[in-house]
Amino acid sequence: MFSEQCIQVLRPPLLSRLFFLHILQQTNASFEIVSEQDLLEYQKLIPWQAMTLLIGSVGVVINLLLLTVFCGFSTFWSRYKLFICLAVGDLFNCLGIALLGLNRRYLFKEVTERGYAIPQVGFHAAFSSALITEAKTDMDRLRQKISGLCALFGKVAGTKRNVVIELESQRAWVEYSTSPGELNPISDATLAGLTPISCAMKAYVWIRLIGTLWPPAIQLAIGADRAASILKPFWHRRYIDNKDWQLGVTTFLFVMVSLFAGLLIVLMNSDRTVIFYCGRKATFSNGFGYYVYFAEVSFLYFAINMKRLHV
Repeated sequence: MFSEQCIQVLRPPLLSRLFFLHILQQTNASFEIVSEQDLLEYQKLIPWQAMTLLIGSVGVVINLLLLTVFCGFSTFWSRYKLFICLAVGDLFNCLGIALLGLNRRYLFKEVTERGYAIPQVGFHAAFSSALITEAKTDMDRLRQKISGLCALFGKVAGTKRNVVIELESQRAWVEYSTSPGELNPISDATLAGLTPISCAMKAYVWIRLIGTLWPPAIQLAIGADRAASILKPFWHRRYIDNKDWQLGVTTFLFVMVSLFAGLLIVLMNSDRTVIFYCGRKATFSNGFGYYVYFAEVSFLYFAINMKRLHV
C-alpha cells in the first residue's frame, strides 16, 4: 500500500493519470516520450493541420459535385469514363488529406493542451473493459489497483513529462511528474515502440495511398490514349477506342498491387518502431515512400508530355 505521505501527494487528477498508465502497461501498450521542444513544435502545427482538414474537405465537396454531374447525365457517363475515374481518385486523395489533418490535429491538440487524451469511441476491448470496471470503483480500490506505483515513480513533484501511449490503433496520453533525480519509469524501462502495424490500422493511411497513386495513373492513361490516337490512329481505333473502362480498371489494378506490396512491407517489418503520428515512410518504409513519390511525379511528367502531342 502507499505510504501516508505518498497518498497525500497523489491527488485524484494525477492519481487517475497514473492509473491510466498502469492499465496500459498491463495491456501491452507502447510508449514514446515527447520532449518539451517537440510539444512546442506540435503546438505550432495545430493551425496547419486545421488548414489541411479544411482544404481536404473543400476538395471532397468539389469532387462529389463533379461526380454528381458526370453520373447524372448519360452523355457524360458514356464519353468521360476516365474522367469519372479521375474524380473518384481525387476524391480519395482529398478525403485522405482531410482525415490526415483531422487525425493529426486531434493528436497534437490533445497532447499539448491536456497532457493526456482518451479516444471517445473505438476503445480496444481489453482497455475499455478495464477502464469502465475501474471507473465504477471507489478510491480505496483504485489505490489498491495501482499499489506500488508510488515506489516506482518516487514522490510526485517537480518536473512534468508528457508521454504518448498507443494501444494498437488507439491513443492515450499520460502526464506524470517525478522529483529531480528520481527514476524515470519510462526511459529506463524496456518498452516496445509503436509499430507499422499500429499505423496500418489507420484508415487515412490507405485512403491517402490510393489518392496519391490512382489520379496520376489515370492521367497517364488519358495522355497515352490521346498520344496513341495521334501517332497510331488505326491501331488506336482497333484496340483502344471506346475502352475507357478497361483502361480505368488497369490503373486501379496497379494501385491494388501497390497496396498489396505496402501491406507486405508492413507485415515483414512489424517489429520496427515508428513515430506516433504515422507518416507514409514510417508506416511502410523509406524505400516505399520514394517509390510512391517517383510513381506520382513520373506519371504526371509523362502524362503532361503526351497531352502536348494532342495540342
